[in-house]
Amino acid sequence: MWTKEEVLRLIKERTAERLPLSHSVVVRDAEALTGAARRLFGSWGAAVEAAGLNYREIKKQARLTERYPVGYWSTQRIVEMIRAREVLGLPLNPHAVQNEDSKLYAAAAQYFGSWGKAMEAAGIDYLEHRKTRGWDAETIIQ
Repeated sequence: MWTKEEVLRLIKERTAERLPLSHSVVVRDAEALTGAARRLFGSWGAAVEAAGLNYREIKKQARLTERYPVGYWSTQRIVEMIRAREVLGLPLNPHAVQNEDSKLYAAAAQYFGSWGKAMEAAGIDYLEHRKTRGWDAETIIQ
């Protein structure tokens, strides 16, 4: 028989063991726990909050790590993803990539030093895709 105390104890135990607390992961690992939490607290999030944790922050972190888990990025993976964007006809200019896949953009900057260098590593001419152009005196006058 589940009790509120047992649910809270198991949530705190998962925290101590550094196990994920996002609903989707806990349902996979311990469906009975999430079911008991819903019955006793109204929702999984309410049970996590009752255990003294910030469920909104847990959900935010889960979205980030579920999409790109720790250890996901490498120079090879970044190059592959840039090339995939090109094949799919997705924009490769920095602004578009920052808006559409900020994690890819950030990883490229971290691993290669800049988005342009990452594109060069992928064999793509960065200047062909860059939306902003350099300004020279003649262009400014025009």
